[in-house]
Amino acid sequence: MAIAQVFTYRPRPGGVEQFLNLAKRADKIFRALGASTRTISNVAGGPAANAFMYVVETPNWKAHGELSAKLDTDADWRKFVAEMESTDNPPVDLVSSAVYTGVTIG
Repeated sequence: MAIAQVFTYRPRPGGVEQFLNLAKRADKIFRALGASTRTISNVAGGPAANAFMYVVETPNWKAHGELSAKLDTDADWRKFVAEMESTDNPPVDLVSSAVYTGVTIG
């Protein structure tokens, strides 16, 4: 069953392009470690209107755990996170994060 970790971000004024560039950097790291990624834009309605959802997907819980372990020691990821935590003016605000799993029907 696929596992999707979803982060919802709301861009600050002028922050969309910078966020998309950061998402591209994150994509390279996650994909090199075996995950799939996608960025989705909310174009109408809901509690996160005009927001972006950044999705990190693994095929199952085992792969999700392995990805987490790899991230803990990956130099590129640690550098990326340190850069994000060091800024006083991020391009986006984190609205929510959640982990979802697929459901088999029938």
